Amino acid sequence: MQSFIIYSPTDLCSREEIEIILRSFTDLYFSVTNKHQKRMQLVLVNSKINLNEIISHYRKETTFDAIKVTDTDNHLLGISSVLFMPKCHQKSHIPRSLSIGVPILSFDELPQRQYIDNSCGMLVKANSPEHNISQFASILRMLYFDPEARKMLQKGAKKQFNSMFDHPREVLADEKSLSQVA
Repeated sequence: MQSFIIYSPTDLCSREEIEIILRSFTDLYFSVTNKHQKRMQLVLVNSKINLNEIISHYRKETTFDAIKVTDTDNHLLGISSVLFMPKCHQKSHIPRSLSIGVPILSFDELPQRQYIDNSCGMLVKANSPEHNISQFASILRMLYFDPEARKMLQKGAKKQFNSMFDHPREVLADEKSLSQVA
């Protein structure tokens, strides 16, 4: 089984959203054996705030390498298994993720529904924080243990991208407009 990388852009996320991401990951992480833990990594991309205070507790519980923080993309989205962003503050990541076949995991909200359906990602109806974390962790677990489901979503992501955008220029223009909305 290959690495399972969860890519999460957090520049515009609230502390609560970052906690949802971290707790969902650690719930997944502790639900599997050491063998599987070694294949999992959460990548938090953030250039605006220092996340060390927030993640220090989670890093103590997991291994240090299980949670990576970077201030630049470094093309990590391209090797990721899933884009995990509970709220859609950085909409420019959606077309990019779809174009390279990375499924998206997010809350079921209007901005996301424009781009994401069950063929290319998974949406969770917002509820209590504990329920949300449980739902996200369950979906991440399913995606980790069911590579066929992940492959279907990857193919669906590319298909969704191709049906939504006729030319790469449209994507660039849309990414620019989406980032201004965010």
